[in-house]
Amino acid sequence: MGAGKILSIFAGIITILSTYLLVWFTGSGWGAHGVGLFLNVIDIFQDPATYNMGIPIWAVYIVAAGAILFLIAGLLQLIGAKSKAMAIIGSLFPLTLGVIVILGAFNLSPGILTYLDFCLNPLEFVPGVLPFNYELAGVSIGSYGLLAGGLLGLISGFMSR
Repeated sequence: MGAGKILSIFAGIITILSTYLLVWFTGSGWGAHGVGLFLNVIDIFQDPATYNMGIPIWAVYIVAAGAILFLIAGLLQLIGAKSKAMAIIGSLFPLTLGVIVILGAFNLSPGILTYLDFCLNPLEFVPGVLPFNYELAGVSIGSYGLLAGGLLGLISGFMSR
């Protein structure tokens, strides 16, 4: 098996774990994670005016479509073991979200995390355990996982299969 396939599989696993089992950031005492994002994407399609945050309604639908692509990014990276294009496409979404959250956590882009409030959800699978939240240098470990999965997947997209 080529190095690109192996990296793509590792990237997909890291991205899936970081998306659904780790918290990306906390706000209002709630954690942002993939299951919360999934539940809120359903709400966005039902009532987009609630989530418009000063942008036109049609742009809310574009954001929701991007959120859906983000939710399947780990799967796209796993498919990337066969297709370089899928590895690259699947890596762009978690890489972008990881960078946005880290920039927002260090206040390098003030207020950017308020645009990600629709990812927040009080849902816990196992109370106090999952989704796992551990802060490292002021940023939840899920953001670092998204960044790592995105980088590995992007690198794998340029390697041989």
